[in-house]
Amino acid sequence: MNVLKDQSSCVLAPVMRFSVWYAVLSVLVAVVVLLSVVPTQEGNVLLQEKGILEAGDATLDDGRFYDSYRFEGQAGQAVIATVSSEEFDTYLLLLDHNDEILIENDDWIDDSNSTIGYVLPSNGRYKIFVTAFEARGQGGYEVSISNTKTDNLIVRKSKADWLNFLGMNLINGDEYLLALELFNEALAISQDSNDQYGIALANTNIGFSYSRRGIYPEALSFYEQALLIYENINDLENEGELLNNIGFIYLRLGQYSKALEFLKRSLKIAEESNNRMGQGAALNNIGLVYHALDQYSEALSSYKSVLNILEESNVIRLKIRVLNNIGGIHSLLNEYTEALNFFERAQAVSEQFDDLQAEGVIFNNIGGIYDEVEFDGYDTIKALDSYKKSLAAFEVIDDRRGRGNSLSNIGFVLETMGYPSLTIIYLKQAVNIFEKIRIDNRVLEQGLQESFTEEVAGSYRKLADLLLQQDRILEAQRVLDLLKVQELDDYLGGARSEATTESGIDLLPQEIEFLNNQDSILDQAIPIATELKDLRKIPFPNRTTEQNDRIQFLEAQQSNILDQFLGFIASDDVQQLITQLSRAVTDPDQDILTELNQFPTLRDNLRDIGNAVLFYPLILDDRLELVLVTADGQPTHQTLPKPKEKGNTKN
Repeated sequence: MNVLKDQSSCVLAPVMRFSVWYAVLSVLVAVVVLLSVVPTQEGNVLLQEKGILEAGDATLDDGRFYDSYRFEGQAGQAVIATVSSEEFDTYLLLLDHNDEILIENDDWIDDSNSTIGYVLPSNGRYKIFVTAFEARGQGGYEVSISNTKTDNLIVRKSKADWLNFLGMNLINGDEYLLALELFNEALAISQDSNDQYGIALANTNIGFSYSRRGIYPEALSFYEQALLIYENINDLENEGELLNNIGFIYLRLGQYSKALEFLKRSLKIAEESNNRMGQGAALNNIGLVYHALDQYSEALSSYKSVLNILEESNVIRLKIRVLNNIGGIHSLLNEYTEALNFFERAQAVSEQFDDLQAEGVIFNNIGGIYDEVEFDGYDTIKALDSYKKSLAAFEVIDDRRGRGNSLSNIGFVLETMGYPSLTIIYLKQAVNIFEKIRIDNRVLEQGLQESFTEEVAGSYRKLADLLLQQDRILEAQRVLDLLKVQELDDYLGGARSEATTESGIDLLPQEIEFLNNQDSILDQAIPIATELKDLRKIPFPNRTTEQNDRIQFLEAQQSNILDQFLGFIASDDVQQLITQLSRAVTDPDQDILTELNQFPTLRDNLRDIGNAVLFYPLILDDRLELVLVTADGQPTHQTLPKPKEKGNTKN
């Protein structure tokens, strides 16, 4: 059973315009409510047969051969079914009288045979399907079904494994919170049974669900507990894959040396065991570390090694990520046409395979190409369209980091289009998301917190820049306060971070009204993205004409939403809102900013420590902004030209 592999994005540029993918293997663990039951007599054999799986047998929807066995059961009866074979990798399914799958199993513990323990929910006829894991597996086998006690360890382990399996299905459907409930239930069962492997598996899955949602401290905690168990029980395969996951977390947090340490350990285990897919996952993520360190030749070398592995096994998820990552290298080398080619190839593959997280990242990267002024096909409308699609995908799967990145990029392109006030609204939303992530990261060591802050600082700086350009000094001070919160804590004893900064930066009434009005347009994008996700789950060869037509219709609807949004932001109503906003923040008779920013609290804190002064320098590309906050009076700012860098002179 393999350990989950993360599939998340990481921003390379300070303004978050390009993101790259981290491949991670997935845990193949197995949703059904298992009912309370009564004890039964143990050991009574209900069925014991030998059979042959062969051509001519009935087939499942995916083409696998299967043999069917029936037995009568009662509510509360606990049964154990096993199938073993020396000729193929077995797979076992238990179905009720309506042919609904109750539970299934591939490998039991560490062999290729299958075992199911289950408490029957009702009286009636049940079926056991004996099949193979591989598409055309066949050969001789032995199958048996017997009674057992409801508290039998096999029954409890089967339930835990099944909950894990169902939780993974929910993860693949982006239902993270529901999956987490099942994983926690599986963990409790395994702990009660002292099943070390089950405990490790549940901890891994819980860590993965946190990782996918960008909650890294919890992810690391559960991963580390699982890793310790895998090391103790000498499970090298899962140890190697979990090392890859931990390396991914450090990669996301910008701790590249730690990331390389764990990823190289993962790669070594995969190489020693000739695990080609484990090698591919580790090499892809090692490439991403070099990618982030601007060591592009090393990154490309790693990515090309992954492509060589993929020629042996066409794993679509990993292929999507490698194509995307190679596109990211070309974009950083200013080879925009080539980059767009790889991004679009990755996006085309992802459309045939339900993966909203991949689509979110790829659309973000396509937007970054169209948003690049040096690109021959520079087009802000296409950039905005891609960023909006990226945001919709991340909204559906509740990916906080992805949402923050997309909101930032939408803000940047709106500034280019001449809407600085709207840029401020989008950057405020992004900053508030990043603040929530940073608060969750407080339990991490200081270096990890600072790495995350450095990665997202571009959004804070741009927001402060635009606010100062509009003389919205109080709001700019607030943003700088958030950006420098760790430094301020040293002087104010944590009062700033705990008392006033956790809420982020407030949206003003006019900004809230804008968002409420735009939501009537953009909210259409989420159900469209959800329906597209469900339709794309269907393999392309199996789709009906009506389903393909529906996909084309929904894609056209996505373009229509963009047209509606462009009309909205250019409307008289929005322009009036911007005018009202400008008056509200510059009118000395308005006290809205003082209330929202809790500015009196900051001044009181400064008086309490001896009429201290807070000084905020903001170094921008074209100028230096100095913001001064004292214990009395309003904050002020001064703009200075940025000194020219001194170059080397020749004698």
